Amino acid sequence: MRSFRSVATLALLAGTLVLGGCQLAHYRVTDTSSDKTYYTTNQVLTQSSSGHRIKFTDAKSGKKVTIYQTFDIEVITAGDFETAVGMTGNEVASIYDQE
Repeated sequence: MRSFRSVATLALLAGTLVLGGCQLAHYRVTDTSSDKTYYTTNQVLTQSSSGHRIKFTDAKSGKKVTIYQTFDIEVITAGDFETAVGMTGNEVASIYDQE
């Protein structure tokens, strides 16, 4: 079941990226093994022989995060993102500009 959920999540994100075009997408990423929640606008999903992983920069802390296999991703509104992170879109963009 977990494998199907990961594949379904990847398919959903791929569709979001294609349909979203140039629009900035906002994500809530939950590490299901620790229940930690992160927020990001940039994410890279990869699949290897050992499974799926996601790499992104957490908008709250500015730290780079990698989670292996145990994650859920949800697309959220810009307003929900800004409320959760406590910053405006321009402030968040400055975090990513420093990379």
